[in-house]
Amino acid sequence: MGLFTDAIRLPSAKFPVIGDTASGVVADLGMSAVPEFDDRGRVSGVKLGDDGEEVMQVDVTLTTDSGLVVLHTSGAIFYAIGRALAEIGEDDLEVGDVLIVTYTGDGEPTAKGRNAPKQYTAAISKRGADKAATITAPDTK
Repeated sequence: MGLFTDAIRLPSAKFPVIGDTASGVVADLGMSAVPEFDDRGRVSGVKLGDDGEEVMQVDVTLTTDSGLVVLHTSGAIFYAIGRALAEIGEDDLEVGDVLIVTYTGDGEPTAKGRNAPKQYTAAISKRGADKAATITAPDTK
């Protein structure tokens, strides 16, 4: 993308309530830095790894009934998609695949005072193939 198209912001998939789903046909795959949030939930910068480098995430742009939506795949969503791909013997998502991600519940908080991690399932139908899988992957963070 160019300098101007990088500035175009698509809506992000949101999962506020258990049972919420993001589904559509994969239109694009990209990478972005994982954001850091302040106490009020506002973006305050980017997450840095132990090596001082930005922590990256895969962004999946989906064509949905309501238009294009970006699914940021850090954490449990990333693991759910990876496990679903492994189940059907595939290495990666491709443009044209059908992806469905559903918020299925909450795990156990990792420490006192922390929010419980969200858990997701991913279902993938590969473009032009009879391969499909639905896998539940708990958040391991």
